[in-house]
Amino acid sequence: FFFQAEDGIRDPLWSRGLGDVYKRQIYYNANVGDSRSILSREGGSSVIALSEDHRPNVEEERKRVLENGGHIYQRAFNDDSGSNSHIGPLRVHPGGLAITRAFGNPFAKLEQLGGKPNVITAIPTIKSNQLIESDDFMIIASDGVYDVMQNREIIDLIWLTSKMEYYKEKDINKICGYAVNALLMNVMNKGSMDNVSA
Repeated sequence: FFFQAEDGIRDPLWSRGLGDVYKRQIYYNANVGDSRSILSREGGSSVIALSEDHRPNVEEERKRVLENGGHIYQRAFNDDSGSNSHIGPLRVHPGGLAITRAFGNPFAKLEQLGGKPNVITAIPTIKSNQLIESDDFMIIASDGVYDVMQNREIIDLIWLTSKMEYYKEKDINKICGYAVNALLMNVMNKGSMDNVSA
């Protein structure tokens, strides 16, 4: 998070998890999987995705999976009319993951367990973004958050929470804590079925 205090001093609070690093006004993101970083700019008028999800429906990822001998599938069943209906997200075989890059998962990666090296890879996508004076804050969250909320919704909720009279604080850590708690409660109330962290 980056919040501008009333006195004009910017207080930083960053996470170095998920391969995120902030150095000399440049934000570096080394992303593997479907956790995501987003940025609020100019009082929330702009929402910027700082990372991209590694999912089988992304053409570049799909192509890489297929070129390395993997397959992309979706679970299917026959409904009452006899037609074939697809349910659930696209998945990668071997491994059965709904993402194309991940740490671990020996069943996807090790040949002796039926895996194929390089189908599911842990090689990150690395991006850098110049941070500017009008940047407000950053959210780094797991896919369970983004499964039920769009980037814009998340930024709007954080702004609303930080501006509420009840949460008017001078302590930036408390403001951030209230905002993250509000986000996670909202996600849980929306019924996220995946891991939820921010």
